[in-house]
Amino acid sequence: MQRRTVLKGGVSLLAAAGAPMVARAQAPKSIRIGYAVSLSGPYAPGAQSTTWSQYKLWAKDVNDAGGIFLKKHDRKVPIELIDYDDRSQIEEAIRLVERLILNDKVDLVLPPWGTATNLATAPVFNKYEYPAIHYTASAMRVRQLGPRWPY
Repeated sequence: MQRRTVLKGGVSLLAAAGAPMVARAQAPKSIRIGYAVSLSGPYAPGAQSTTWSQYKLWAKDVNDAGGIFLKKHDRKVPIELIDYDDRSQIEEAIRLVERLILNDKVDLVLPPWGTATNLATAPVFNKYEYPAIHYTASAMRVRQLGPRWPY
């Protein structure tokens, strides 16, 4: 998770000739943000109207403005979106969220659409210590189960 460490803000310490010196980590070429949302299947209309179209619009607006400013590097970095269709299948959403984290090595995973999918993927977010803001989940059950998954 070296990319995430760079974005979290650590400063690398190098040892040169026995004396430590501080070196700035090189800024990433992009901030990789992924999501698995229902682009097909019965959840697709709800996901399109409230989630994936807004993810794309947000990324376009941010990139049109030059990217996200990283104070540590004193520069803006563009967003790279990685998206997958969970086909309105909860098991597929779980697999794809894990794929985004482990294979695609994204810096951030945006939440899926719908209460059931959010609840099903929450343990994956928590397992890999990725923050999850489940704004597309609306059932009271989310409040009850939320403390189980601090991330």
